[in-house]
Amino acid sequence: MASPVVQLNVWHTLVFGTLHKQPGDIFKLKKDQIKAMKVPALKPADAGPAIALFKSIGDDDFRPYAAEFLRAAQGKGPRKKIDTFLKKKLGLPQISSTIYGALAIDPVVSKQPLA
Repeated sequence: MASPVVQLNVWHTLVFGTLHKQPGDIFKLKKDQIKAMKVPALKPADAGPAIALFKSIGDDDFRPYAAEFLRAAQGKGPRKKIDTFLKKKLGLPQISSTIYGALAIDPVVSKQPLA
């Protein structure tokens, strides 16, 4: 199994790259790291819970990534709700407030240099 850092980087890149395509944002993995990644066994599922989640957050204010990760660190916001939903459905580990806080200040997310 890949290290938590590698898993977090893949998750971060997939979410960030899928939802907000920014030219110049690059992410690379070595073949042995990809082979070691744990992949959830996806099965056909009832879409009802996902539809209900997205209806419940449909009117929520989605803030820029850095602000959204800060809210998630406090247990708030649509990012936290989506992550909690995916954690339960896919059997993923809980993302700690420390990790959310680190993501909020990551230069790729915040578009700000580290202090």
